Amino acid sequence: MHRLQHQHPDEHPPDVAWLTAQSKAHWDRSSTSYAEILIRRGLTEPNFRQVIDVVVKHCKPDGGIRVLDLASNAGSPAVPLGKAIPNATVVATDLSPASVSLISEYAASEGVTNVAAQPADAQHLQGLDDNTFDAVTCSYGLMFMPDHQKALQEAHRVLKLGGLYVATVWGPLEQYQFGQMFSEVARRIAGDQGAPPSPYTPWRFGNPLQLLQDLKGAHFSNAHCTAYSHPMTFPFADLVAFQLGPNGQSRSLLDKLKANGMENIYEEAPQVMRAVLTEQGLLHGETAHFENTALMFTAVK
Repeated sequence: MHRLQHQHPDEHPPDVAWLTAQSKAHWDRSSTSYAEILIRRGLTEPNFRQVIDVVVKHCKPDGGIRVLDLASNAGSPAVPLGKAIPNATVVATDLSPASVSLISEYAASEGVTNVAAQPADAQHLQGLDDNTFDAVTCSYGLMFMPDHQKALQEAHRVLKLGGLYVATVWGPLEQYQFGQMFSEVARRIAGDQGAPPSPYTPWRFGNPLQLLQDLKGAHFSNAHCTAYSHPMTFPFADLVAFQLGPNGQSRSLLDKLKANGMENIYEEAPQVMRAVLTEQGLLHGETAHFENTALMFTAVK
């Protein structure tokens, strides 16, 4: 749901350090909107239920397991996972220190004591030893990592033999109504300046073949992909706050447009969003509803 600066992959290899820094800056600013709107309103539940079920089925955690959650953002699925498996130890990590603080707050608010939050770059898991986790999870984060292959290799390194890797990503754009709305709003308010970055879009792995191949390249076995439904329903005011508000996912784009002379962009953008939602048949009164397909990738070390 967030955006990185455009950098065409055919021009030269991506500047991983620069892109990673851009991502960190984005989530330092925007993680609060994710926590306050998506998590507290239960909009991440269709995802974390999938993740919990597959971890429980594979790991059979009656004796206690260790789980590493990557790109946890504000704590989903890490905190629900810890709550569902009380005898698990969950290490929740994120690139953004602001997100790490929110994970701890979320766990405390739920009375969950078996989740420890710490900053970490999934592409470089410094300080985490080889062969120490029974499962590694990553929900809606892998597609934003400029060196996702390195992230897969790092996940493989820290897993125990027989350990489970689980990653969820959004499906193809034609099956991702939230992304369709988001892209059209950005196009209307910003033109080329609002074009989705390439290749770091939320639907980057909508065609599962590449990621399945990359999992095998990282020495995983039994790689599979399963599609599932992840609908999302927002009060219109919440959707505006989540996407366009001061801590919103697209606020940096609005700031850029205002700096370039679009003085009324903060007021105009919600109007554009309402028009797009209405045209796409996604707004019902003051409630927006999106049908989305997500993909869950699983593999074993």
